[in-house]
Amino acid sequence: MKGLKGSFVNRKLIWLIIWVLIFVVSIFISIILDNILEKTLIAIISGCLIFAIISGIILYNSYIEVSENHVFVLETWGRYSNILYPGVHFILPFGIEKTKDVYMGTVTIPINFDEKKDLDLKDCSIQMSAHLLIKVFNPYLACYAVDDFFNSVKEQAYSLLRLALGDLELDKLREEKKGLSLPQIACFKIGPVTQDEYESSDFYKILQKWGVNAENLIISDLNIPKEIKDEYEKVLAAEKEKDATVIKAKTALIEKDISITKAEADKQVEILKAEASQVILKLEGEGKASAMNSELLAILKELVSAGLTGNDLSRTLSELAKWRAILETTNKSLIIDGAVNYPASFGAAFGKGIEFINGGKNEKS
Repeated sequence: MKGLKGSFVNRKLIWLIIWVLIFVVSIFISIILDNILEKTLIAIISGCLIFAIISGIILYNSYIEVSENHVFVLETWGRYSNILYPGVHFILPFGIEKTKDVYMGTVTIPINFDEKKDLDLKDCSIQMSAHLLIKVFNPYLACYAVDDFFNSVKEQAYSLLRLALGDLELDKLREEKKGLSLPQIACFKIGPVTQDEYESSDFYKILQKWGVNAENLIISDLNIPKEIKDEYEKVLAAEKEKDATVIKAKTALIEKDISITKAEADKQVEILKAEASQVILKLEGEGKASAMNSELLAILKELVSAGLTGNDLSRTLSELAKWRAILETTNKSLIIDGAVNYPASFGAAFGKGIEFINGGKNEKS
């Protein structure tokens, strides 16, 4: 902190002069009383009382108490001399020393763009409320580098918001309002901002010269004029209606695809059932229908009546063909395709086939 050289010595000297003057005045009054009353003891006591009263009045007027989060900038003879920190202090009386109170905590500065002071955006003018949070880090600069730093910072914030937000449209401002930070506004940039970029901005440099740090800038409210708000709501409603129409059209296409797929699936099921029926008729018409054919025929009928369709029915028919080929040979070996996943109903049929091939004995080959 900048201060006056020898200010502490000067203050001591001035205090000494004050006490000497008080003492001289007390002695002078005592002498006058002694001459008038011709009673020396009363004159001395009176002089002491006068000295005590005058001293008490001066000390009372010199006493100051600095609160927490405050500092007093001390001026002696109109010039800066010292910084008084929280605690009890005595300053020189008779206007020799004066103080300026500086709050060192966080201060909220309201910034309101009202009817008298609109915020001009790219596409319209609106009213807006914001709050700038600042904190003094150098009380000397805050008092002497600028006249009324509080209002000066406030005017800088007004100018910054006009420049930074003036190129934005209303929709963009509404979208980015909550995410906008002080560094972004100070750098006129929507997106990540580094500390070096922020410190190189004009707003940051100006506040540093005034001994002030800006901690945050919060846009709290956007007051959109009624005519603009009505127009905006109409546009928004039209966009919602357009989106609903697009979604409805997409839903209709999906339902159409589902109907086509279902029709194709039903057609395939009918084809497979027809194939199964042909196999059943063929088995019934063959003269070699043995006990095993009867068993397989019964199983196949059961599967078709149970609604077995698609790939499961195809695999079942394929295996039935294998079993019939085995019946016509003397070799009772059976090859099992382990890569195929068979349905639970097919397992029962497969077990019956194994049991018949092996002469009623359920053996695994």
